[in-house]
Amino acid sequence: MAPGFVDSTVLLGHVVENRIEGDVVECGVARGGSSALMALVLRALSSDKSVWAFDTFEGIPGQPSKTLITRLPTYTPVNSTRS
Repeated sequence: MAPGFVDSTVLLGHVVENRIEGDVVECGVARGGSSALMALVLRALSSDKSVWAFDTFEGIPGQPSKTLITRLPTYTPVNSTRS
């Protein structure tokens, strides 16, 4: 499974396990693979959360410059291992 998908499934598990309120939103869904995976994970975890998927179907207008993208902060993935 691709790293982005693994991060999504781990984060969804964290959200459900910790009873974090609200639904799940994906912006820029492309073909919908990530949204479908998130829905399947939520179903497997017996969650009643909905997945809301949004897309422009035309790409994002005014793409940011490469300089801006390289300055965006990074994050540390959630560690799903338990001690």
